[in-house]
This record gives sequence, structure tokens and C-alpha cells, in this order.
Amino acid sequence: MSLKKVPLIVLTLLTISGCGEQSKPYATVRIDKPVLIVPTPPELSMRPVTWKVIAGADNYIALDTVSYENLALNMQDIRAYILNQQSIIKAYKDYYE
Repeated sequence: MSLKKVPLIVLTLLTISGCGEQSKPYATVRIDKPVLIVPTPPELSMRPVTWKVIAGADNYIALDTVSYENLALNMQDIRAYILNQQSIIKAYKDYYE
């Protein structure tokens, strides 16, 4: 056997034997994410708004001062509720995607 064939034989034996290591079986276990718990916002309670119709040659719709303030506060509550819902949706989206 010539010296040129020795590295080839050694390389072939190492490749076939895998450096003598035994492969160990392993198992994969799927771990589910825990359920995201986000507090639900409270229900909206609207303040009363009374519309008044002023009939005449031209019909007008009017609000008194208290009803106008209630309408403004209701719109403010609705906007806050929508922003809260958007943040909840974003939290779910970020968590589950």
C-alpha cells in the first residue's frame, strides 16, 4: 500500500463511521403559548341627549346647553372606547402573530 492512499483510506473510514459517535434519538415537544388575558373594557353608558325640532318656514334641529355638553362627553367616551379597543386588538395581534 502506498503512502498516498493512506489519507484517502482514513478519510473514507471517518466518513463512514461518523467519527465513532452514536446518534441519540430525540423527541420534539410542542409547547403552546398561554392564553393572553386582556381585561375587557367596561360598557359605555351614554348621557341623555334631547333633540328639539323647531318647526316653521324652515325646520331646525336644536340642542339645549346640557344636551350639547352630554353629546360632547358621549363622543369623548366613544373615542376613548375605540382607542382602548384598538390597543386590545394590537395586543392580540402582536401576541399571536
